[in-house]
This record gives sequence, C-alpha cells and structure tokens, in this order.
Amino acid sequence: MTLDEIELKGPTLSYPEAANILRWLSLGCAIKLVDSRWVVAGQALCGLNVDFGESCDDDYVEWLLSRGFVGRKCDGSLLVIAERGEQFLRDTDAHLRDLIERMAPQKALDSLADLIAHARTINPPDQLSLAYYVAGVILSNTIGIEWMHRHVMGYSAPTKFFRNSRTTASDRVVHMARVIQLAEMLFNLQRVPGIRSIVHVLRTESDVEARFAELEVGKLLALYKTPFHFVTPSGTKGKDYDIEVKLNAGPVCVDVKCKLESTPEGEAALLRTLKNAASKQLPSDRPGAFFVKLPQSWNADGMQFRHFESFDRITNDLYRNSGRVVSVVFYFSLSLDFADMTAFIFAAKEIPSRQHRFAMDADWTILNGNDEILDTKNTNWVDFVRMCE
Repeated sequence: MTLDEIELKGPTLSYPEAANILRWLSLGCAIKLVDSRWVVAGQALCGLNVDFGESCDDDYVEWLLSRGFVGRKCDGSLLVIAERGEQFLRDTDAHLRDLIERMAPQKALDSLADLIAHARTINPPDQLSLAYYVAGVILSNTIGIEWMHRHVMGYSAPTKFFRNSRTTASDRVVHMARVIQLAEMLFNLQRVPGIRSIVHVLRTESDVEARFAELEVGKLLALYKTPFHFVTPSGTKGKDYDIEVKLNAGPVCVDVKCKLESTPEGEAALLRTLKNAASKQLPSDRPGAFFVKLPQSWNADGMQFRHFESFDRITNDLYRNSGRVVSVVFYFSLSLDFADMTAFIFAAKEIPSRQHRFAMDADWTILNGNDEILDTKNTNWVDFVRMCE
C-alpha cells in the first residue's frame, strides 16, 4: 500500500486531517465516545495540539473505521489505531523522508523561518511531522545526506539509538523526537566554540549516542546560561575531556560519560568508569567534573528513586580516591508514556565534592544548586516544535 493508494479525497476528510487523528492515537492521545460525541482527551508530545477543537466529528471517525485505519475497544467507547492505520503512518513517514532527500541537495534557505515556511507548503499532517521535516533538512545540510541514509532513513544503522525500525508507536515518537532534538541542538549551539569537532565526529564515526550526550550537556549549560565551549579530543592523558565550563570560581574541565541503552544496570561498573576517566582524562592540576548520562532502561517509568542512593555511594567512593573531581552530574533523558500523552523529560542530579584539592571556599557547583529542569519556553533556546505551531 502506498500513499497514493490511500490518499484521501472525500469531501469530509482531508489527508492531513486523517493523519492527524491517527497521529494523536499513536502519540498516546485518547479519542473517547462521550455523550454520543468523539472527544479528544489530553495533549500529545511536545505541544502537538488538537486541530479540531474539543470534539472529533462522527464523519471523520466513521470514515476511519470504514477504511480499517482505526478500531473500537470492546465496549465501543474508545478508538484504537489499527494495523492499517499503523501502515498509513509508516507511509507518511516514508513520504517525509523522501521529501527531505529531495530538498537536501538544494541550497540552504536564508533562515529557519524561511525553511519552516517552505515546509508548510508540503502540507505535513501535523506539527511534529513539520518539525521532523525541518530537522531532516538541517541535518542533511549540516552532517550530510549520506549520514542521514546510514543513521536515520535506513534500517541498518550502526546502533538502535534512533529507533529506525519504528515497529511501535512509541518507537516512532522516539525516532522523530531524537532527530528533531539533534538538529535543534546543532542549530542552537552552532556558535559555541568547538562545535565543528562534534559535527566532524558525528559525520565520520558511528558513536552517535555519545556525541548526542555531549550536545545534551551543551543544551543544559546553555539553558542555565553557563559559559562553555567544546574541547576537541586530544587523546593525551589528562587532557582528553569534552567541555570546558567557566564558573565564577574558575574554569572546570568536564568529561561526558554516556551509558548506552543496551548497558546493563550496575553500580560497580559505573564507579570503575568514573575512576578510570578521572585518572586518565581529567587534568591533575585543574578542577574536573563529570556529566553522566544513564540509559532509560535503568529508569523505565521515571520513578526509580533508588538511583539517588547509588549516586551518593558512587560519588562518595570516587571523591575519596580522586581530589581532582569537584562535581558529578547524573542525568536521565527519558521518553515516558502516560495515559493521555507522551512526554520527554530531562532529569538531572548534581552531587558536588567536599574533598577535592582546589579552593574549598569557592562554589564549584555547575548547575547552581538547582536540579530543576528548565523549560525552553522562557529562554532564548529555539524550540523547533514550538516554532512549527
């Protein structure tokens, strides 16, 4: 089945409208029968809003039911996406990738606003798809269309980080969100010194997940308005860290550690990683710190608070054995499914040292003692999905 075969031409339902309804369902929105009306309950990922007000017309629902795109729960009160609806969304995703590929060889547009205006002309089915198209064009021009083929568009990527198989609704959302996030971070951090080394490593190596983590740390520092720059890896002992942060107390050498999604949970292995990096990658005569990205498999529902105790044990042991580390920030980058929405949450906890060898009366806290996650809405950060409203 192709897009042409299922393109909607009826008088009551357009192709974007049908795709919008199916996308709501795939993102966790519920379409419920309430007082003989189909009502869309909840809001989907990243501010993807319902376009038809508070209710979904019976004509839309009956058309989707008649084509087999959706089904009903056994009691008839709730719509669920059907196999043909899943195929419809896979075809719309393939269509977007084809449009991205056709746009990539063309010259870059003058501004992000121009690119978004152009993207609207292809009539994407929803806000997330519009942002995904914009992100795909930016990545194609920044890293290259060959990289896009290998890591994003195909099914033989070196890692499963981008969830290219998109076999489930959740995988599809994670795939689109990570593509958008990568492009958004490269766009917002384009003027940070050292960003070219990140792009070069992305383009030439398969270790996408570690570079993604470095950019996430850059985003967090930017949101906290903490001056920093990326450091080109040297491979030299004591000088092989990733980021240099400028605090009021002085510069801090930051190394970013990323535990892959396939990594089994283990406190001892994490401590060994940090001890080894402290002695080999951080300088002995300058303050150093770690940002540690932990896999979602360690905190699948976002409620595994036992990790806070393990963080304390790990840092206590690390600080007893290394005076060169002034702080460690542990963080999760989570995609969580709730009853009426899918949310992406960035949760961080910083544990500063009280045993380091540097000025003890200075404040070496990188996140200013604030573990609360900032919303990009009230910052200068350019949020692609919000831009596509």
